[in-house]
Amino acid sequence: MLGRLGFAGAAALVFASSCGGHSGTFAGPSAGAGGKIATASGAGGNLPNAGACAAACGGRAGRADGAGRSGRGGAASGGAESVVGDSGEGGVARAGEAGQGGETSSGSGDGGMGGDDEANAGMGGEGLPPASEMLTITKVAVYQATEVTLLRNGAAVQPNAPIVANREALVRVWVRPDPVWTARTIAGELDVTAGTSSRVAKVASEVSATSTDDDLGSTFTFALRANEVTDTAKLAVTLREANGVDELDRWPKVLDFTLGAQSSKGDFLVTVVPLVAGGHTPELGTQTLARFQRYLSHVYPASDVEMTVRSAVTFTGTLSPDGTGWDDALDALLATRDADAPAPNVYYYGVLTPAETFGQYCTSGCIVGLANVAGPDEAEYRGAIGTGYFGGNADTSSPETMAHELGHALGRDHAPCGDPDDVDLGYPYLAGQIGVLGYDGKLLLDKDSYRDEMSYCVPVWISDYTWSGLFERIRYVNGGGAALRVVGAAAAAGRYRTLLLRADGSLHWGHERHLAAAPGGAATTVELLAASGAVIALVAATFAPFDHVAGGFLNVPAAPLDEPGVVSVRVNGTVLPVR
Repeated sequence: MLGRLGFAGAAALVFASSCGGHSGTFAGPSAGAGGKIATASGAGGNLPNAGACAAACGGRAGRADGAGRSGRGGAASGGAESVVGDSGEGGVARAGEAGQGGETSSGSGDGGMGGDDEANAGMGGEGLPPASEMLTITKVAVYQATEVTLLRNGAAVQPNAPIVANREALVRVWVRPDPVWTARTIAGELDVTAGTSSRVAKVASEVSATSTDDDLGSTFTFALRANEVTDTAKLAVTLREANGVDELDRWPKVLDFTLGAQSSKGDFLVTVVPLVAGGHTPELGTQTLARFQRYLSHVYPASDVEMTVRSAVTFTGTLSPDGTGWDDALDALLATRDADAPAPNVYYYGVLTPAETFGQYCTSGCIVGLANVAGPDEAEYRGAIGTGYFGGNADTSSPETMAHELGHALGRDHAPCGDPDDVDLGYPYLAGQIGVLGYDGKLLLDKDSYRDEMSYCVPVWISDYTWSGLFERIRYVNGGGAALRVVGAAAAAGRYRTLLLRADGSLHWGHERHLAAAPGGAATTVELLAASGAVIALVAATFAPFDHVAGGFLNVPAAPLDEPGVVSVRVNGTVLPVR
């Protein structure tokens, strides 16, 4: 998928669910009333694994077992279907004869011999009232990009992922009717109280069978506004008969539910940098930027994504599909960030187009992005690069690359699909599956068909696991954190020179950095050599590996390199002059 060697051409990059683009708001289901939402492969409007997305329209069918039930032993009043209340033995149901054990339509009437002419009952005393047809709330979940479950099988559960405050959401309610349920329209109400404001959202839906995960129309759905998604917001769901009075079920049973949304402590901030490579300048106009922003705002767990474009930077090196030169380009991007000195929580993303078209650049397999897997306090690695090609309005491959590479800069390793290196051993789902239903603002996304955005497979979306990990890092960075973490012996601010260790073991000097604190990475040492080749000293350094190719950045304190007599450095047997 993203930023790697060996995928088979441009077609493999196409995001299978992106037909028509993604909506920027949670306006509710896009299908017709009661319509089934496409979630997986198959006919009838379902979403293919690697094809166009579509929602089946026109609503759901009614009861599969017929329009009504016959009475037991006689006709019900007014031709309506029989219900449960029984008349006494030998009794006469109003407007319909009932044999032994026959049922009345209402179950009412005075029992005893010689009853009134409204309902003549035989022996057996007073008639019994009808039993209610029960409708039970079985599950409640909240969607922003991934399903966060609040209630399962009628019992409260610990949410599987954070609900992000100040961001629109969808509340979804599953129901189960009892076995004698009569298909009919039910009124659903969501009471929302957020601060001093409150409202009741109402929907009406025909209930004919038990709700299913892949059919959005089989559940009751309510939209939450961004200002209603707070830590103290209160929710309550009530289901009523169509008359709006008779209550069938309520969640929670007592009091209201506190939403407990968590703040990302600000938006996710991205500065997009056009990298001019090979004479080609990527197109980053308003519409293109909106496509990047729209996709990232769907899959990144922040209140919003704020994206701005910086002036272009010319990269004078050569970029090859096999990854050659990509480390230099990433170094140039990070050098630009260092020179700009933005706020610590601003991430830089370099967009480049190494050839006129993607087909010209990637004739077989190719690298499409690069980043360091950054630690929480490694501000110097808060950047990434990736290609910026668009094959049409439905093509989300470049925004997916951005989400993937910035995910590395936010500390995420790979999900286990597509044979990537540096796999996250804690990833909880088989073959990089997203594990729970996804939601893109229009469609449900099948948990088994879609793979996590940190994998090498398609189609991609975000899992609840990655959503949680990204949220914790964004929240930490936006909250200030430490400026930079002290790692190993290189525990000082000052001047550092970047030494690029390439995949083939060769060395190349990058730019010089002026860091406010010690750089992050694994502690290591670099040999300082005299003209004779003798080792003068060892200098503490830190090493930050790349994500998709071998090699990484060595941060070497600059002052020891300036000492008299130091003419070269040696790393893993490779020697490079210091000047």
